[in-house]
Amino acid sequence: MNVVALLLCKGENGVAVNIVKEKLSPDNRTIFDTGWQKNAFNQFASDMISLHRSLPDIRDEGCISCCV
Repeated sequence: MNVVALLLCKGENGVAVNIVKEKLSPDNRTIFDTGWQKNAFNQFASDMISLHRSLPDIRDEGCISCCV
C-alpha cells in the first residue's frame, strides 16, 4: 500500500472517524442506528477502522525509555 493510501485509511494514526448521520443513505442510517442500539457504541464507525492501523505512541517519555 502506498503512503497516500495509508494516510486516507479510516482511523489511521489515531485520527477520528467523523460520520454525519444526516448524510448517510437510508440503508447506512439503519445500520448506524442498529449498531448503537445493539452495542451501545458506534459499530458503524468501528467497522470502518482497520485492525491493522498505525497508532501513535502516547506513553510518557519515562515509560518508553525504561522498557527499551
